[in-house]
Amino acid sequence: MEDAVSDAISAALAQNWDRAIEINKTILKNNKDDLETLCRLAYAYLQYGEIDKAKKLYKKILAADRYNCVAQKNYLKIANLSGTHIKTNISSRVSPSLFIEEPGRTKIIQLINLAPFRIISKLSIGDTVQLNPKKHAIEVRGIDKTYYGAIPDDVTFRLLKFIEAGNTYLVCIKNIQKNYISVFIREMSRGKKLNHQPSFSPASLKDFATTIRKEIKKGVLPEEESDDEEVQEESEE
Repeated sequence: MEDAVSDAISAALAQNWDRAIEINKTILKNNKDDLETLCRLAYAYLQYGEIDKAKKLYKKILAADRYNCVAQKNYLKIANLSGTHIKTNISSRVSPSLFIEEPGRTKIIQLINLAPFRIISKLSIGDTVQLNPKKHAIEVRGIDKTYYGAIPDDVTFRLLKFIEAGNTYLVCIKNIQKNYISVFIREMSRGKKLNHQPSFSPASLKDFATTIRKEIKKGVLPEEESDDEEVQEESEE
């Protein structure tokens, strides 16, 4: 049984959601009311786009344990979104493999002038967003044009020049809290005019793949186990 649980978690960390679904369903054959397995299965369904199945399972989990934090969080997120919006968010989530540190081409930025929490709460770590340049500002918006926040002025001044020169960027959510959003920006291509200039001043950046793995584990592991693992990782650093 322990091997099956480990396999289910590994499949989720690899974002192999169909495999994660299959393994967790097999585990449930021996114990159909196991809440930890139900949580993993619900999360896999959510990431796979099977919204109704995920919602049904989270409802079942909360009926048995109304204080289950993972189920509460994800059930609320599903309830607050339309089916179309959820599927858009899931399909626009990027792979952790894209978040490799590359000084001069990548940067983590904390947004300012945030949208209300009822709007930003619909985001998840890894969701792709877009830069929307203005005359003296750069907004960060969703694929559906929903406003989430803005790039700080010191970074905006530099980025506007590069965007105007033809540079393109991949942007996604790195971290999100009630009054806080940070984004990971990766330079994808350079315009001819500034072809030999890096978008950002080279600096040491933490590997963002670690952040995404932690967020996934919060959905597929029991709350206590996730917290213990984060403490262990921090102590190792």
